[in-house]
Amino acid sequence: GKVVVRYHRVLGRPEHRELLDRMIPDTDRKYTIFPGLFFGLAGLGDFHMDLVQFGYQPESSLERARKTLAGCLLFRLDEPEGVAFPGESLSRISCDYGTGNAGIGLLAHRIATQGSADFMLDELIPEAGARPTVSSTSELVAAV
Repeated sequence: GKVVVRYHRVLGRPEHRELLDRMIPDTDRKYTIFPGLFFGLAGLGDFHMDLVQFGYQPESSLERARKTLAGCLLFRLDEPEGVAFPGESLSRISCDYGTGNAGIGLLAHRIATQGSADFMLDELIPEAGARPTVSSTSELVAAV
């Protein structure tokens, strides 16, 4: 989803929009088995924040991101040292980016600040209306 929203932003092709439209209902969740960024709710919320960032249904996408964060908070563990979240397999407390506190904190920060995604080259994506004309992946890479 994170890749498709960027392809849609750059190329503006209807097939990317159709794919996003099909993805959104299945990523609109408050409950999953895991809360983390790589395999859980925080990752779904991060995808919805990408939709917000690129102006794709921004109001409803922000609401969906907030819903996923509310689901993440159901996993919250109040520890003497502060708030914690279970990591991979829900078998231990984890502070890591992919399965623990860091990824969930990233989503919360991104919702609060309406910031951009980590580890993406979004600053290279042209502004709205300045789409390059490309017909292949290699042309897309060259255009960006």
